[in-house]
Amino acid sequence: MLDQTNRRLLKLLSENARRSFASMATEVGLSRTAVQDRIARMERDGVIAGYRVDAPVLMETAFQALVSLEIETRPCAPTLQKLRRIEGVCQVFSVAGEVDAVVQISAGSSRDLSKIIDRIAAVPTVGKVTSQIILSRLP
Repeated sequence: MLDQTNRRLLKLLSENARRSFASMATEVGLSRTAVQDRIARMERDGVIAGYRVDAPVLMETAFQALVSLEIETRPCAPTLQKLRRIEGVCQVFSVAGEVDAVVQISAGSSRDLSKIIDRIAAVPTVGKVTSQIILSRLP
């Protein structure tokens, strides 16, 4: 089970896997040693593998959704990069088919999930947005 501090550490590592223990400790309000111990435990437990955050593990206790969207301009890459920077966005997939992208999001509540979807829809180059709440994840 991941507590809020571990989730925050995972978020920091996903943004910059080379970040120092001391700088992360300052961010989360713990000692450098406590942060180092928590990260070592998450490595042993398989949450951190190869210094990439295992997004499904991070999201196990959160509200989750897949957001399908159309991108109104080409190339799509600048819009995809904007989507990656929205807090709560776990993964961004560029896809072929009826939509241009699928975004996996995670939040602590349904209200927060709704806010993230609103932020995605507010990106100027994003067109139609459709969301699907994830009810469960199969192992």
